[in-house]
Amino acid sequence: MYRFNYLTEAGKILAKRFEENGLEGFKDVKRKNLIQWSILQHYEVCQTPLIDLTHSLRVAATFALYKTIQLLLTFMYLAFLISQIGYR
Repeated sequence: MYRFNYLTEAGKILAKRFEENGLEGFKDVKRKNLIQWSILQHYEVCQTPLIDLTHSLRVAATFALYKTIQLLLTFMYLAFLISQIGYR
C-alpha cells in the first residue's frame, strides 16, 4: 500500500509542477492518474503498476541491453569490493 501512497503523492506534485509552469496538457495531467504514472515511470521517478510496450525491436533491445549492462557493472563492482576479483 505504501507504493501507491507514494505514487499518488508523486502524481500530485507532478500535476502541480505542470500547472505552475503552464505546460501544455496540464489539465489532463491533473485529472488522469495514468498520464501522471506514465510520466513518472518514463523518467524513473518511482515504480508504477504500468508496463512499457513498444512496437520496435530495436527500442526493446536497447532497454534490455542497458539493464543487463547495469547489472553486470554492479556485480563486478561488488565483487571487486569484496576482493573476489581484481587486478594483481
